[in-house]
Amino acid sequence: MRRITIICLTCLMLFSLSLYTAAEEAFALDTIGPDLPTAPGVKAIDYFPAPSGKARARQLPPAPAPLAETFTLHSRPNASKVIYLDFDGHYGLEETGIYYAPFNFEGSADTFSEAELTTIQLAWHSVAEDFLAFEVDVTTENPGVEALRNTGGDDIHWGIRCVISASNWDYSWAYIGSFNWDTDYESQIYPGDNSWIWIGDSISHEVGHSLWLNHDGGGGDGEYYEGHGSGATTWSPLMGWTAAIGVSQWSIGEYDGANNQEDDLLIISTQNGFGYRPDDHGSTPASATAISLASGPLQIVAEGNIERTEDLDYFAFSLQGDGDVEFLIEPDQLNANLDILAQIHDAYGAVLYSSNPADSLHAAFDLFLNAGDYYLSIDGTGFGTPPANGYSDYGSLGYFTIKARGDSQTAIAFGDEFGATNLWFTRRPSTPFSSPNTFSFSLKESRHAQAQVFDVSGRLVATLHRGLLAAGVHNFTWDINAGNSHIAGLYLLRVQAGEERITSKMLFIP
Repeated sequence: MRRITIICLTCLMLFSLSLYTAAEEAFALDTIGPDLPTAPGVKAIDYFPAPSGKARARQLPPAPAPLAETFTLHSRPNASKVIYLDFDGHYGLEETGIYYAPFNFEGSADTFSEAELTTIQLAWHSVAEDFLAFEVDVTTENPGVEALRNTGGDDIHWGIRCVISASNWDYSWAYIGSFNWDTDYESQIYPGDNSWIWIGDSISHEVGHSLWLNHDGGGGDGEYYEGHGSGATTWSPLMGWTAAIGVSQWSIGEYDGANNQEDDLLIISTQNGFGYRPDDHGSTPASATAISLASGPLQIVAEGNIERTEDLDYFAFSLQGDGDVEFLIEPDQLNANLDILAQIHDAYGAVLYSSNPADSLHAAFDLFLNAGDYYLSIDGTGFGTPPANGYSDYGSLGYFTIKARGDSQTAIAFGDEFGATNLWFTRRPSTPFSSPNTFSFSLKESRHAQAQVFDVSGRLVATLHRGLLAAGVHNFTWDINAGNSHIAGLYLLRVQAGEERITSKMLFIP
């Protein structure tokens, strides 16, 4: 591939090639001339605040894809609506004959360096996360003019071209509602300090204007609200000016002094020819996605996307025996929009454990669970008490991964005996029962043993013995009415000695 620079109408200068060169600009030259369309509507011009707050972008993270794929990146390849990030130069419509020079901050303007390609990919990744909830493709691959124009009738393919260039204006701009226009009318993105986060946030902001959104200001910051909070839970609105850390989200004006309460998500998903993506995982235990846990280090067992404020994603897993389980649920690692609340549920859907660290966007569990069936649910959550501080779950949307591991013993069902040759019941507990329940078991030889009672969810209810027992018969009584009260229902007595285990069901009827 090569970048074409027009010197005159009759000649072209040949440029030397490097390992990575820009994609050829697919633009029809016969559209350049005095018959340019006049841009209707309101032009939003954005002189963003000084970039000093975005210092984290100075050190480039790794590119998310091979550098050779920089100009073929897609977030939703089959979507009919497109947000095209144009980094390789463009003849635009804003002024007669206007040319936007390619994005460049080091080396020759005729080629892209590795740092420039990495910056392009990271900016694309950041914008893709901002729009991951919607049925729209964020791409660096030129889709052609017709895929960007809404010509009406049966046309379902349109979008917006965002030209990233510093050659004409030292500010960014877009026309309000231009995503839906019948021309390939561009938006300009001024690259500021040339960092991926400046570029990515500027693109999402200007695309927001093209989707009919206005500025989120007030709160003492003037035209652009710059956010609040600290650390990982710093919050800022995409239609203000986003912070360098924490979450940047679509907003409904839930902060003190907000001057704009428009519903960003509603406007984006109803006024521009596209809506939300289909739910990728079931939102109830009955529709949960099955995952498997293996011993060893944490490994990714699932990934997903919280598409709507009310979305819940459920995952089902089973333990073949008692054992340790560990989960780490993380949002996008580059520029997250999602703050995660994760919960582990029993086989009936009741919540056993919750994780939503106050100083982090991720969730984690490190637990000992009894054999049985469980569910893991993932939800977007908020932080603090808006509008005074923090943020609600309104804009907590986006990508997540589930990493997990599990170490458990061989499966055992209710009432089964686990290879027991040295351990057996000499008297099983009564069932049903309403008063203290006595049972006995026999050991062929001295063993460390434990006798425990669990409810049907696998929750430990009582430990009747744990320690060394001599060979012979041992009697125990479980007084269900002593201590904490328990509800009517089925309980499981489990006795284990070494590697051997016996169980017995008990039905409690008060």
